[in-house]
Amino acid sequence: MKKKLNVKRIAVMCVILFAGYNLLWAGWRFCRYHPYGKGMKVFRKHMSYVYTDQDGYLYNVKQPDYLIYSGNLCVAAPDESCALLIWPNIVKGYRYGAQVNKNNITYSIMLENDLNPRDMQYSDLISEYSDRIQELKNKAAKQWNI
Repeated sequence: MKKKLNVKRIAVMCVILFAGYNLLWAGWRFCRYHPYGKGMKVFRKHMSYVYTDQDGYLYNVKQPDYLIYSGNLCVAAPDESCALLIWPNIVKGYRYGAQVNKNNITYSIMLENDLNPRDMQYSDLISEYSDRIQELKNKAAKQWNI
């Protein structure tokens, strides 16, 4: 009888902890990502928002999936030559990446905060597109107050 009672308590505690984790995640997701999607069109309700400015730049907000803490923001150039991906950190700050299309090949490159590549094999490619990537970062800063 005592063993049954302990199993029941453990099960109840697990359910309470899981429910609490879900509430924490939902609150964090709403507080962290909701402001980014304001004024944008809903692409997938409660998941993704898009906006195209008058110059043709595409802005996208992808909220984190269920119980995942990683969503992203993206600004893409109208000519599809490159895009800047921005991952908001859990508390504050951001991580950056770029997608560069060159000769019908798309390169996905992680960037440092100064927009230099983490992997130095891409330094020439990032140097070639550095002005464009900086322009995308400026547009993101203006759009989302980053």
